[in-house]
Amino acid sequence: MLDGCLATIRDDYEITASQEALVREYLKREESTQGLNIFLESGKKRRKVLNKALPSPLTERTLDDIDFNGIHSKIANLPPTDSSSRRIQGIWSTMLGGIKIQEGEDISAAFRRIQEEGGE
Repeated sequence: MLDGCLATIRDDYEITASQEALVREYLKREESTQGLNIFLESGKKRRKVLNKALPSPLTERTLDDIDFNGIHSKIANLPPTDSSSRRIQGIWSTMLGGIKIQEGEDISAAFRRIQEEGGE
């Protein structure tokens, strides 16, 4: 469960190995299993723990940090014979099907526009 907490942090923040080690030690020392579950579910809890565990705040990732076109290319190039690949491609296709990409707009720009508008 501790590894899952750290993976969540890596997904949400730019974190160095030394910062990750500090967070790991803090979580081991201070958090119960229930606390770790809340940590996984609550961004507010994660920020609170990170503020206590680290001497300086982390930079939170934003949509601008994500290369949606690169993700799209990787998903499109997964081996079509693998059932897991087909499932991932199907989910990605369904997700993109709900996004109205406007003329001259790439996937990243569409996500930014949706974020600014508060949904589509």
